[in-house]
Amino acid sequence: MSSSFRYYILNYYQPICNPANENLFELLLLVSALKKGSCKSLTVIIPYYGYSTFDKKDNQKIPIAAADVSKFLEIAGVDKVACVDLHSDQAEV
Repeated sequence: MSSSFRYYILNYYQPICNPANENLFELLLLVSALKKGSCKSLTVIIPYYGYSTFDKKDNQKIPIAAADVSKFLEIAGVDKVACVDLHSDQAEV
């Protein structure tokens, strides 16, 4: 990125729809870059939360992906997330 985002309060719009893995990874990389650029606060607006349908375990070997994606966003440095439709309480951290 050629611009400085130091002290900016940013809102970024990114759906996590097909191809969900690519869109999620793109979002995580962008969040990382913005946080390294010292933005003051970052809110991600996700109109479609692609992993929200994986919100319960059918057996012990299936992870709850919606909660994991929330943790990824938190670890990456997202301050706030705005979603339109989560489908479940399990996606909340």
